[in-house]
Amino acid sequence: MDLKRLSREIDSGRSSSIAFDSSPPFISSVHSLQTSRRSPRFLIAASGAVIFITALVFAWLFRPVLPPPRVTGFTQLTHDGWPKTFWSPTVPIVLTDGARLYIQENIHGRFIVAQVSASGGDTIPINTPFQNVSLNTLSSDQSELIIGSFTGSEEWSFYAIPTLGGAPRRLTNLTGNEATWMPN
Repeated sequence: MDLKRLSREIDSGRSSSIAFDSSPPFISSVHSLQTSRRSPRFLIAASGAVIFITALVFAWLFRPVLPPPRVTGFTQLTHDGWPKTFWSPTVPIVLTDGARLYIQENIHGRFIVAQVSASGGDTIPINTPFQNVSLNTLSSDQSELIIGSFTGSEEWSFYAIPTLGGAPRRLTNLTGNEATWMPN
């Protein structure tokens, strides 16, 4: 019967609508209160994140660029007049154990290994029985050098020589152009 009356009222244009809220009044008011509290906090946090990221981008874009390093001075370590840099089958290498520098020199067309104090002075050749010697590396305990013996552009034989002097000891029957120390 109520449906018939409602149908007549709708057809005649006199409808009065009534809205029913099925949730308890306390829960709906708490929900709307929480929604209104989250919005400003979220906006503040999002704004802060955007400002922070923008500041980082600008700081990176406008960071100071350091000038390239430049040599402001030097100290000459050797005074013997022999060249320490040369174009040859070997490349100049400088090794150190802290107290001494080990370098290659070209003296009268012969390649040798020499040592000099780290504070400078005259170079002292390390005596070897070989015609030409290339300097390769220093042992981890800094007691031996690996040198390569060569006569021309062929592959080299490798020897270990004590840094404090002594006879060279052949490391291997293999030949090559470079050698290094391994833990074993």
